[in-house]
Amino acid sequence: MDKPSPPLQIRIRPYNAGDLDTLVLLWRLSREASLPRDFLKRTLHTLTEDHAYLKKAKERSNSTVFVAETLPSSAHGPRIAGFIAVSPKPPTTPKANNCPPSPTSIHSSAASNGAPTYFLLIHFLYVHPDYFWRGVGSSLLAHLLLSQTIREVFSIQQSLPTPHKVHVNCSLYTLQINKAARSFYEGKGFKLVAMGVSPPPENEPDCFFSKGVEVDLGVQGPAALREAKPDTPADVLAELIFMGTGTSSQVPNTHCLTHTPVWCRVCFEATCFEVRDSSTGTLLARGTSTPGHTPTAAKGMLSGNEYFATIMGQWTQKSATTELPETSPIMENPGLLSAGDTVPDISSLTASSLASTPIPTASPSPPPRSLAAPQRLPVRPVVVWNRNRRRNTGCVITYRPVKGGPRKNLLIDCGKSFYEASLDIFNRHRIRTIDALLLTHGHADAMFGLDDLRQFTIGPPGYRVQDHVDVYCNTETMQVIESAFPYLVDKTKATGGGDVSSLKFHVLDEAKPHQYQPVLIDGCVEVEPFEVEHGLISPITPYMSLGFRIGKNRELVYVSDVSKFPDEAIERCFGCGVLVLDALKDDPHPSHFSVSQAIECALRIRPTKLCLLVGWSHFKTHDEINDVLSAHPGLRAAGITVRAAYDGEKVEL
Repeated sequence: MDKPSPPLQIRIRPYNAGDLDTLVLLWRLSREASLPRDFLKRTLHTLTEDHAYLKKAKERSNSTVFVAETLPSSAHGPRIAGFIAVSPKPPTTPKANNCPPSPTSIHSSAASNGAPTYFLLIHFLYVHPDYFWRGVGSSLLAHLLLSQTIREVFSIQQSLPTPHKVHVNCSLYTLQINKAARSFYEGKGFKLVAMGVSPPPENEPDCFFSKGVEVDLGVQGPAALREAKPDTPADVLAELIFMGTGTSSQVPNTHCLTHTPVWCRVCFEATCFEVRDSSTGTLLARGTSTPGHTPTAAKGMLSGNEYFATIMGQWTQKSATTELPETSPIMENPGLLSAGDTVPDISSLTASSLASTPIPTASPSPPPRSLAAPQRLPVRPVVVWNRNRRRNTGCVITYRPVKGGPRKNLLIDCGKSFYEASLDIFNRHRIRTIDALLLTHGHADAMFGLDDLRQFTIGPPGYRVQDHVDVYCNTETMQVIESAFPYLVDKTKATGGGDVSSLKFHVLDEAKPHQYQPVLIDGCVEVEPFEVEHGLISPITPYMSLGFRIGKNRELVYVSDVSKFPDEAIERCFGCGVLVLDALKDDPHPSHFSVSQAIECALRIRPTKLCLLVGWSHFKTHDEINDVLSAHPGLRAAGITVRAAYDGEKVEL
């Protein structure tokens, strides 16, 4: 959320039998607001079944339940805002120093000093969606660790001999797909210990978190009546948005669309698009940008228009369940199309028919509408390209220097397709500024869009978007820029009026080549560069490209061009949140990972949330790639989600 909600006055009290119906409904609402729709469809149960499950779970675990309730004096009156259910395990003493702790027995220094350890397993912690990020979950966790709560849960006598301090190990399981819960617990200091699969009947990939704290049972904690402080996300990173996911040659490939003896299915699908209302997702039109020629049928493929009509029906059915683009900014004249306008059926569209299709366009001075006539809502159309369209790989990372404040944007790479991608992605996701740019290497597909940054920096004050763009790169990339774009480095070399991009360069290894120190962008985003091999300059000299470890908790690792990932870099990236990794095609390549190499690397790095593969050629469709990845036995056994990214995809960080 953009702004923190105001503090919420709550009290925390023990559970009573009359709360069960309310807790069941709260549990359902919280899950519906936090978990993906496809998962909810697969695991949908009736209210009666959920009631029986929750009641049985409490009895089976012999858990203690605490309820967070708003105060009678609050705007909502007394209302249950959340609950937590825990069960104790017997106290233990620390293991000997020569015995490494197991994943379920992590001890702090307090435990090693002889203090007894008590284990708490959190079975449930749910908050009503109306009170998300209002401090309810934090207050329930804090209440759990009060001295009087520990005494109550473990039935510890009041007259406790010294030492009064005990070590409490809190642990819990949560689903891997529950991003909100994982972010919350990581922000509260819980560490990811293991990943696995939940027991039947659920059988879903899950995560095991643990946190050790010291509690002084001789000190009485604050009263259960408290003011909860608003929660904020664990870090300033917000979203990852892909500008492109293809190799240098991009997809579609012109050769595949014009060389009639050979018909490339992937490249043809990449020319297909839908026009949708960006506010409602309503389908307005379908089309293809491919020429209207009919290629020679090859390998059993349909001819162009027949094949288009076939795949568009499949794609429309799939896209109906996928996330639609965000609302685009409304135009000066919003009347491009209006609800109720007749949209022609162009399911067999060709280049010639596209030129003559009477789609309404905005007129300079639209005729006034009668006040008595019903007003039609404006439609803001947006083109949604097929997921096989693959521009040069690059992305935007959104972040907030002030938690709850305005969003800023960090761009990684701006290759040959940057201008085209910015027209689509920046408008669709309402990106206005480029507050910093990281360059991975000096190849055309990573930095030949530098000249197009002029659209952000030229013009008088009040007109231009920003004064300059900060660009971060290594020494070798800087040398390429100085050679290819001398006028961007030294404006005295500019000709033709001198309206060029205003860039401020920062060389990451300026002090010593190939030696990198972490940098802090905008005073808040931690970026740690590291080198990976990206092919060879000579038979014995590798060409080095940069990868980036981003975020104070390694929320993101980005490696878009790699043929060899050094072991030292693997160790530094281990256990990151989201991993973005190069994967060109099935076959080996001298400069890029193959799919099998990318999978092997993901298994070594073990991202805790997701691995997204980029840099694709046109060897398979997006769906075919994901079918192979989802069925990979090694990934399934490790509980690691790996899939192909697509242009315009937005991933929560």
